Amino acid sequence: MSTPREPGQWPEPIQPSGWASPDSARSPSAESAPVYPDYPTPSPAGYGTAPGYGAAPLYGQPGPYIVGARGINRMAVAAMIVSLAGLVACIACPVGAVLGHVALNQIRRTGEQGKGFATTGIIVGWIGTAVGVVGIGGFLLIAFTAPAGAL
Repeated sequence: MSTPREPGQWPEPIQPSGWASPDSARSPSAESAPVYPDYPTPSPAGYGTAPGYGAAPLYGQPGPYIVGARGINRMAVAAMIVSLAGLVACIACPVGAVLGHVALNQIRRTGEQGKGFATTGIIVGWIGTAVGVVGIGGFLLIAFTAPAGAL
């Protein structure tokens, strides 16, 4: 077994043959630096200018108008949303149904899209209204016909 050595007394690492010492690699000589030829730098004027794209539209000016494009009637969308929300709060169902009828008349007059939304609002609104009326009627029937101490 070998005896431990003191710090600073470690043996030099073994280098394979043909390797240079680290000291010679750190100090390059002027003769070993490669010499590159002088190339002329291209002038930027030789490339020309970029093609123009025109001025940007000013803020607030309308964009191009597409002829024939009709949007969805917003009242039809509102009718469907209110009618579906009326399934939770039954008081909104008749409002959704009425909005659907008004939206359907607007769609026929203006040619907008959204007939399916309006129809959905009408159907769901009136069905929800009917279910709410039957439910409230049934509750009132039970409440007023029950014996005095039963409820």
